Formats: sequence, structure tokens, C-alpha cells
Amino acid sequence: LIAVGDIMLSRDVARRINIKGVDYPYDATREYLKSADLTFANLETPITPGPSVPVNSMTFHSDPKVVPGLTRAGFDILSLANNHTPNYGQAGLLDTFKYLSEGGIKFVGAGKNAADAEAPVYIEAQGIKFAFLAYNDTDVVPDSYGASDNRAGTNFMDISKVQKAVPEAKKHADVVIVSLHSGVEYTATPNSHQINFAHAAIDAGADMVIGHHPHVAQTLEKYNGK
Repeated sequence: LIAVGDIMLSRDVARRINIKGVDYPYDATREYLKSADLTFANLETPITPGPSVPVNSMTFHSDPKVVPGLTRAGFDILSLANNHTPNYGQAGLLDTFKYLSEGGIKFVGAGKNAADAEAPVYIEAQGIKFAFLAYNDTDVVPDSYGASDNRAGTNFMDISKVQKAVPEAKKHADVVIVSLHSGVEYTATPNSHQINFAHAAIDAGADMVIGHHPHVAQTLEKYNGK
């Protein structure tokens, strides 16, 4: 398993892609990423047509042409539970689901409704069945970014939800991996919110917790052998 953090294919990255091609962002890492049986990342942008995004904008989108680049780089599953995937509203989310599905890339942590967003995604490698669950922190998003019974959105972090979801996923998988989009940007250590959620996930039966959002590599902890 290789897990990377945030992939952002908007703003100046999009302009470079327009010049150098959709494979350009992964030129230095493609062979390494493809060497894994499973490669995971957090996709920090909706994939939907739209105007060019200014360099200083915090509202992202990426052209659908970027999907083959992700596929050729070896990404098998992407978390969409973050503070940017819903930047283009319901239409942007539904487009993202469609384009990733057409590209053969699984996604987790967002869906057409709350049940879809909260559901584990299963993927098998080397005869081992993995379940992925993904969550994003409520402190970096408006309430409208959360999925509901009749609204597409992301899966918000909630300890009671992960305590229920992990044991259920464990019934159908050998390994359960929980992803969370949380923390303070450019801070080298996780905060109590991250730690408490991660510990709750492990206590519920998860085998690994992967974090993203701070844009720096934070510390690793072994907790109860996980």
C-alpha cells in the first residue's frame, strides 16, 4: 500500500497541465506509485468543466481530462472527504463521481446521499480484501458540504459514526483503513481532535488511520499495535 496526501489539480497546476500534459504532475513519482498493489490519495478538487481558476482562489475545479493522468499514475482509490471536492456544488460532485467511475478509479467519503458517503468501499489485492472509510473534519467546511438523505456531499467526522462503521466493514474485509481530512495546516503534530478520532477508529477495529489536510508530514503513532 502506498498512501499520499492531497492532490490538487487546479489553479497554477491546471495551467501547467495545459502546457505539459495531464501526466506531468506525476512524472517524478509515477513508477513508484504504480509499484504498489494499492495506491491511495485524497483528491482535493472536483472534476467538472468550468472557467480557469485564479492562482489566489480557494474554489477549485479540474478539467475531466485529468482523470487518465490519475489512472496512469496508478491511483486505485481516492478520498473525496475534504474541504474542496464540494466547491462546485451538487453538479460538481456528481460530475466527479461520474468521471472517476468512468476512469475505473474507486472513491470513498462522498456520495449522492449520506448512506453512499458513509459506506465503506472494498477493494482486493493479493487475495486480501480491504475496506476504506473516509471522513472530513467539520471545522474546515460549511454545513452544506455534508451529505444528507437527499443531498450529495462528504462524510463528516463523527466518533459515533466511525464506531459503528468500522465493525460493520470488518465483517466483510480483512483490513479496515480509515482516512481523515483534519488538522491544522503547516503544523507538524496532530491536534487532539485528530488523535481522539484516530484512537476511536482503532478501538473500533480499524487497522490503520491515514491523515491528510495539514500539507506537511505529521507524526506517526503506534496505538494498540495499529
